Amino acid sequence: MSHKIFMFVPAFGQNVTATTFLTTHALAASLAQRGIGGGISTLSFPDIAELRNMALTIWYDALDASHLLFIDADMELKDPTLLRRTIELANKRTFECVTTNIWCSDGSLMDHLMYIGNDFMQYISIFIFPFSTGMYMLFDKKRFLELGGFHEGALYAEDYLLSKQVKSRRFGILRGRVMTTNRRFKKMGHAKIIWMFFWTVLNSFNKQHFLRDHGYWQT
Repeated sequence: MSHKIFMFVPAFGQNVTATTFLTTHALAASLAQRGIGGGISTLSFPDIAELRNMALTIWYDALDASHLLFIDADMELKDPTLLRRTIELANKRTFECVTTNIWCSDGSLMDHLMYIGNDFMQYISIFIFPFSTGMYMLFDKKRFLELGGFHEGALYAEDYLLSKQVKSRRFGILRGRVMTTNRRFKKMGHAKIIWMFFWTVLNSFNKQHFLRDHGYWQT
C-alpha cells in the first residue's frame, strides 16, 4: 500500500541560512532518487506554529496525504530507510504520532549526554504525556486536524503541547535517529536548556506556561 506524506521543513528567522536551503534541497533530491516525487515551496511567517498551520491551510485542498511530517531545517537524515520505516510503523501500529531519537554527530560529550537524556525522557513520556519534539514528528493528518494543529498562541514547546494530547497507545518512537547540531546549546548553555526542559515537564498541566515567551526563539 502506498502512502503520501506532506513534509514541512520550517526554518525560523535568523536560523535560515545557506545551509538550510542546501539541506532542504538535498532532502528533496534524496527522496527523488528513491522515486518519491515532490516539490519545494516557501512561506514567510513570523511565528513557527502559525507557519506550520498556515502551510497546511494553503495546500489543504490539494493535499491528499495521509500523514504530515515535520522536520527541522537543521536535521540530517543519514539513514535512507528512516522515512519508510516511520510510515510503516505508524500504519502497522495505528500510531497517530511517531518520532525518533535525536543525536548530535559533531557535539561534545555534554551535548551527547543532553540528547541521550532527551531520548530517555521521550521513552518515559509514553507512560504519562507523549513527548515528541518538532525536530522529527510524523502525525496522522486526520488526528492533527482534530486536535487543531499547533497552538498558534504558544511561544515555547508548541510541539510538546500538541503531542501530549495523543493517547499513549497511539504514540510511537522509531528505532533509529536523526542528526542535529549543538547550535542551541552553544547559544543558551546546557544548564539553561536543562532548567527550561524540566520546568516545562513540571508545568505540563499549565497551558499558560506554553503561551509565555521564554526567550527560546530569540537564540
